[in-house]
Amino acid sequence: MQQRMGRRVGAAVGLGLLVCLGAGAYHRSQVAQQLKAAQQEQRKRQRQQDERERAERRRQEAEEAARDAAQPLKPSVCTMGGLVWTEERQQQYQAALQAGRLAAGQGQLEAARQQLRQAVKLDPESRTASAELGWVMYQLKDLDAAERALRWVVRFHERPRVQAGRLYQLGQVLAAQGKQAEAVQRYQEAWQLGHDPVTLAALKALDRSVAVTSWPSMQPLQEASPQAMQAAMQAAVDQDIFGDCTQTEVKLASGGALKRAFLVRTKDYGLDSNVKLWVQTHLGWFSTLVGKAEIRREEGSTINVLSAKAVGNLVELRIQFVKIDWIEQASGTPMRLYVSDGDNYLYVLGVGKSGRPSLSSGVYFASFRSAEQEHAGIEYSGSKICPVGVLPSGKLHIGAPVIKTKKMSAKEFTRSELRMPLGTFQLKFP
Repeated sequence: MQQRMGRRVGAAVGLGLLVCLGAGAYHRSQVAQQLKAAQQEQRKRQRQQDERERAERRRQEAEEAARDAAQPLKPSVCTMGGLVWTEERQQQYQAALQAGRLAAGQGQLEAARQQLRQAVKLDPESRTASAELGWVMYQLKDLDAAERALRWVVRFHERPRVQAGRLYQLGQVLAAQGKQAEAVQRYQEAWQLGHDPVTLAALKALDRSVAVTSWPSMQPLQEASPQAMQAAMQAAVDQDIFGDCTQTEVKLASGGALKRAFLVRTKDYGLDSNVKLWVQTHLGWFSTLVGKAEIRREEGSTINVLSAKAVGNLVELRIQFVKIDWIEQASGTPMRLYVSDGDNYLYVLGVGKSGRPSLSSGVYFASFRSAEQEHAGIEYSGSKICPVGVLPSGKLHIGAPVIKTKKMSAKEFTRSELRMPLGTFQLKFP
């Protein structure tokens, strides 16, 4: 009898302990949920405050633009890196750059060198002027100076098609110097970015064996720990408060090699932006930088995620690089042209026999240009788009390009650099 009573008392005590532990766990869960809700509410309030501040800035900018439209242009001054950047200096830079381009186009290389050197002197941070000066120096056989200029330029993150042209030029300089191995490497990089037949011809002339590599190429992703992924996600959340961050997760079918896949696009207040891909398979987490864009003064671009979707066992990503310029139309007039250039690229994510995820090189499938006259509402636009996509069979299909223009001549919008091969291509993941 006493034993039965003892067992009953022990069971009751055990049940009480379980209830207490359960209550404690439930309480901790409630606290965690409340903390998470508070953090989300704080971020929501911060975003709302940021949006109100942006709206106020846009209102003030609109008022200033209206006042400026009614007044003559006044010199503006800003200081960057010790350089006083005035409107007069900007006009001198543009004049020297255009004069250098004109002289180079007419074969007057010495005059082009002088003008482009002046442009670089006026704006030492100009990648455009430095790249064009480097190419002129190459034509003048000043290979060391050409190499220095072009090596400096390719360090920056640019739109892939622009970067492809500069890599090709650096490859030409290196080949002329007898640096064949590095020239081949630069040609290969340019070929994967731009798929230009001129680049392929230069590559074949140096090394036919590497010129027959498959296209698009596949780059395995780097291993990443769950802690690194979580830290990156937290940094992205923090940057959403202090900058601009968006996350795009791909809806994947269950049972495939890819367990999770999402893109994180961030842009800081310095206007540098990037897109990073995070992928989970049965082997763990992997990541890679899909693209990065930088803006320095009035040069460079931003990067955006257009879409991300699963097609069978593969994932199709569409990324856009956008460059925006203000172009002075005539001396002494407040009218300027707001010009936007966009390049669209398709990337394919997949898993091969190795079990590791890989990402294809970008497929350049669309180009856009639009222009609007300041305060006048006159719009010009042009687009060249190749229908492109991953088929259910896992192959890549590229259709013939379609060109559309609105008040924009063929000379203003040629987009001759968009030269993707047409047809259906087998994607080979390692």
